[in-house]
Amino acid sequence: MIRRDNDPTVGNMTEVDWTDPQVSTLLAATDTFRLDNRGTHAAEAVQLRSGGSGPERPALLVGEAAGRVLRVLYDQALPAGHVVALKRERGGAIGAEWELCSVISCRAGARAQDTALAIHVIELQAQPLRPPHLG
Repeated sequence: MIRRDNDPTVGNMTEVDWTDPQVSTLLAATDTFRLDNRGTHAAEAVQLRSGGSGPERPALLVGEAAGRVLRVLYDQALPAGHVVALKRERGGAIGAEWELCSVISCRAGARAQDTALAIHVIELQAQPLRPPHLG
């Protein structure tokens, strides 16, 4: 959209009377809306290991963003700052790859299926584990 200085709506689009009852009604109606954008990342089955040493449990990787931020669906809530190890199967000669991750945020899923299965949407900050160099 190109902004034109002679557009009569330019100045009027930002003037809002927040005390107007119609605005209050609209805001109240949208108060329960939740954005649940999981992106276009193809879902990938992964394993999570709580604390890096607990038993492996299945999870679903549904998004990756810049800065190595991963979005995972998991059947447990995890507190912010909690450390997990995430295992991805790479297949072939590569095998599995482990990544150490820290929980950025965790919330209950908003979709109907998430609620029925008690799914949590967890954002992780990942750092790849690299094997030590052999002498």
